[in-house]
Amino acid sequence: MDEASSAPGGAARGRARGRTGSQPRTKPAEQRRDDLMAAAEALFLEQGIEATTVEQITVAAGVAKGTFYLQFKTKEELLDALRRRFVERYLVELEVAIRELPANHHAARLGLWTAVTIGVFLDRDRQRRLLFQGPRDYAAAGGDAAVARLAELLAAGGRAGAWSLPDARAAAAFLFHGLCGLLDAGARPTGASLADTAAAIEDAAMVVVERLVLASD
Repeated sequence: MDEASSAPGGAARGRARGRTGSQPRTKPAEQRRDDLMAAAEALFLEQGIEATTVEQITVAAGVAKGTFYLQFKTKEELLDALRRRFVERYLVELEVAIRELPANHHAARLGLWTAVTIGVFLDRDRQRRLLFQGPRDYAAAGGDAAVARLAELLAAGGRAGAWSLPDARAAAAFLFHGLCGLLDAGARPTGASLADTAAAIEDAAMVVVERLVLASD
C-alpha cells in the first residue's frame, strides 16, 4: 500500500482518481455535486463525520475547494443532502414494489411495506446508521414523506374496511420510527446472513403491525 492510500482518506482519494482519471476536467454542476456526495459518504464511513474535512472531500472528489461551496454552504448541508438522497431512493424502491400489488390488497401492501423497508434499511445499514441518529434526522431529510406514504396506505385500508384506525398519520409515525428503532436495536448477529436478520426483524415488526393495525378491524 502506498503512502497516499494509507493516509486518512487515502482510499477514498484512490477511488476518486480511478473514477475521474479519464473524464474531462470540466464536468456539469450536477456531476460535480454527485462526486462530492460520493466522496463525502466514503470518507464519513471510513473515518467519521467529525474527522472529515471539506478539503479532504474536495481532494477525494477531484474538484477545487471553491466548487464545494458552490454546491453546499457547509459540511452539514452536504450531510443533509446525503440524508435526503437516502430517503428518496428508499421511497422509489418502495413505490416500485407496492405498485406490483393490487390497490385493494391492503394487508398485503402493508406487509410488503414492512418487508421492503427492512430490506432497504438493512442493505444500507452502515449508511443509515451514519446518517440518521433519530426521528429529527429523518424528518429533516424528508422522512415525513416516508411517514406520509405509509399513512396513505393505512388510510386507504381504513376506508376499505380492512382495519379501523382513528389517526392513520399517528399510526404511521409510530410504525415507521418504531421500525427504525427495532432495526437499531436488532444488530446483525455474528455469522447471521442478511436474509436471516431481515426475516427475524420482519417477524418482530409484523407482530406489532398485526396487533396495532390488522387486529383493529
